This record gives sequence, structure tokens and C-alpha cells, in this order.
Amino acid sequence: YAMSVLWELDAQSLAVTEVWFGRTLIRSSYQLHYELAQALLNGKEAEVPELARLDPEERDTKLTELTEALEKLTHIARHLRAQRDRGGALELEGVEVE
Repeated sequence: YAMSVLWELDAQSLAVTEVWFGRTLIRSSYQLHYELAQALLNGKEAEVPELARLDPEERDTKLTELTEALEKLTHIARHLRAQRDRGGALELEGVEVE
């Protein structure tokens, strides 16, 4: 169970168009750790346990969809971070996962 904030973003500008707060139930399709997600983003061979039992064609399709979703989320995160930086956000030094 979780309390969630869902943001609807404009596809072009990534501006927030709608916000929803509410109670949700999380049903994860994949249990990714940072290193696995980064490997997928870097185009490296990576074993996603939830895809291991699928036939090769279906596995490749699901892996492509997962990688595209990670790339989209990364693009949005970078855009939002740049927006915060332009707005004068304080950046605290921290360790970056690579």
C-alpha cells in the first residue's frame, strides 16, 4: 500500500498539466536495482529475472519496452532537474550511482 502523487505531463514541454494525490496499491512488474537499470540504459547485456521464463522473442519485446520506459523516465528526470537548477535549487553533494 502507498500514498502516491501522479503527475500528468505535457508530451512536448513536460510541463505538469494535472496532479492527483491518493491511496494506491503498488504492483511492480520488475524488481530493478540501480546497477541493472543503468546497465539496460547503457545497452549492456543484463539479465532481468522476471523475463527469464519467457520465450526469446517475447523476452526481447518486453526488454525493449522496459528499456524504452527507462529512457523516457531518465529524460523526464533530467528535464525536471535542469528546471530546478535554473530555478536556483540548492544542489547538495552526493554520490551518483553509475
